[in-house]
Amino acid sequence: MPISALTTFPTSTEIDNHDKEQTLVLTILNDGPRTEQIRMIFDPYSSYLMEYVTLEPAMFNLSPNSRKNVELTFRFPQDLSPETHTLILTPVTDKDMGTSSTFSFTVPGVAKHDLEIESVTAEDIMTDESLIIDLALYNRGNVIARAYPKIEIWNDTELIDMIEYKSMVMIMPYSRYDLSLRHDFLNPIPGNFTIQTTVSYNDRQLETGLTSTTFSIISEEVESAESFGWAYLLFGAGVLVIVLFIIFQFHSPSEGINKERRIILLKKKIILLEKELSGMVKETENFIHSSNRWMRPRFGEHYEFR
Repeated sequence: MPISALTTFPTSTEIDNHDKEQTLVLTILNDGPRTEQIRMIFDPYSSYLMEYVTLEPAMFNLSPNSRKNVELTFRFPQDLSPETHTLILTPVTDKDMGTSSTFSFTVPGVAKHDLEIESVTAEDIMTDESLIIDLALYNRGNVIARAYPKIEIWNDTELIDMIEYKSMVMIMPYSRYDLSLRHDFLNPIPGNFTIQTTVSYNDRQLETGLTSTTFSIISEEVESAESFGWAYLLFGAGVLVIVLFIIFQFHSPSEGINKERRIILLKKKIILLEKELSGMVKETENFIHSSNRWMRPRFGEHYEFR
């Protein structure tokens, strides 16, 4: 036996003269065994029409085997996009949803469909991180674009994975929509990959615009080596400078200073250079560790400064 049974009448209504203020009546019937606190909610895909509608009452209690009339007052603009618009209302409780009621009207005019993929981006990731794909869509048409993006991940000519966005994305006319898709690889393999994007919308297939991008999956060993590689390069460069300095001192004329004295001076200079170089390397390592400590809370525990 259901916890509650909420039925709405009428279930479907065609609206004429949508730009004239009108009031329609919905009837909600509670067939359940107990009193319910009921809220009237808009379907997410018709929420753009909410600002033109008032409900009275929008929330109420309804005892068993009784009914309640809800007044729906609306006036929709004349300049809405030239297409069929549908308003969907549903009575809900904390544990149940009733049957929905739909109200439809059509705005005349010539429909222009023009959806464009503005950008597709993805950052390099570690093997244990999620891939975040940022997709920007721009609707240059004069009707709502009801879109379903699909992402394919390729390794050269091999299809590695595919992401299909199950929920419809609504992009209003002359508007941009930014969408972030998260994907977790089951068995990530380090390498370079290509993302291919397609979008179906309004019974059309979109493949124009910036539809592809690349990213890499990096192993922890490679990331750590790259992080400190440039510090070791600095150390090596310092050693080379010392060697060249010694060679120059031995082969350059220095009148009034004998060979033994030059050797003593060189030893002192080498000691000073080694201390300075050691201090530079230590400061570099401290800078790297400090950067990682401050940036990891923002970019994740596996972030490494490079």
